[in-house]
Amino acid sequence: MSIADEYDAIVLGAGAAGMTAAAVAATGGLRVLLIEKSAQVGGTAAISGGMVWIPANAKMADAGITDTVEQARLYLRHCVPGGFNEHLRSAFLASADAAIAYLERNTSVRLKPVVNYPDYYPDLPGATGGGRVLEPVAFDGRMLGKHFRLLRPPLPEFMLFGGMMVDRADIPHYRKAGRSSLSAARVACTSATHWRRGCCTRCCARTSSSR
Repeated sequence: MSIADEYDAIVLGAGAAGMTAAAVAATGGLRVLLIEKSAQVGGTAAISGGMVWIPANAKMADAGITDTVEQARLYLRHCVPGGFNEHLRSAFLASADAAIAYLERNTSVRLKPVVNYPDYYPDLPGATGGGRVLEPVAFDGRMLGKHFRLLRPPLPEFMLFGGMMVDRADIPHYRKAGRSSLSAARVACTSATHWRRGCCTRCCARTSSSR
């Protein structure tokens, strides 16, 4: 029996795009084979912020940010003039938000809007000051068990103490830890979580609600 007979879908590359394709195929009941040439999964998404650009997404509206598909289309036309791949742009704009909703319904992927992350060319018509970029919600890697070792590690510049990842919301607190008691408490909490795999939940909740 050949591989083509054993599987309904064969996906090459275990980066964000490949793993998304494999997950969608699997949730649809297909027999999936995911092939990755390296020893770890994640691709370039693992060494970047893992963010996606989804204009006019529902999470923007929930955060009180106004955006439309037509504004995004205008922005893209100024970024890439000449109508290059216009049919792909239209398909992306029509389906991107629905794709995110599908992933959140059928997988453990959860995303949130970065409200203060402007488009790369903020002066172009149709650009927004934030919300189009979605980033992953923190995920407890311990849930992966032995499979955690398969994840490609982030860049060293994205970590503290040789292995601790810091959430975007925590970065200002680390910078102000010596000047703010609330920030110092939050830093102590997140650092303790890293070192002893526990969490001072009441401390975190108190400092988060007091910001």
